[in-house]
Amino acid sequence: MVTKYNGWTNYETWSVALFFDNEQYLYNEIVEVASKLSLVDLMEFLKEGAYTLLDVESANIYAQQMLNASLAMVNWREVAQHYKEGGF
Repeated sequence: MVTKYNGWTNYETWSVALFFDNEQYLYNEIVEVASKLSLVDLMEFLKEGAYTLLDVESANIYAQQMLNASLAMVNWREVAQHYKEGGF
């Protein structure tokens, strides 16, 4: 059984998309970049951006583990497709 969260694959995917959508500068940059990149490249751009913005590498080991576990659950394809379709 697949559980959805607010129309997204899961909570983690929804949370990342919400974060990107609610920060105007991020949203604008992603929408602009989305028109120039392939879906696969956009997925990587979003994933790298999330790790950078959350400063995963600077977090203590326990926070790193939690962040890595959460980000591993994100459906990056779904988030990228959202922006390829124009976002909100």
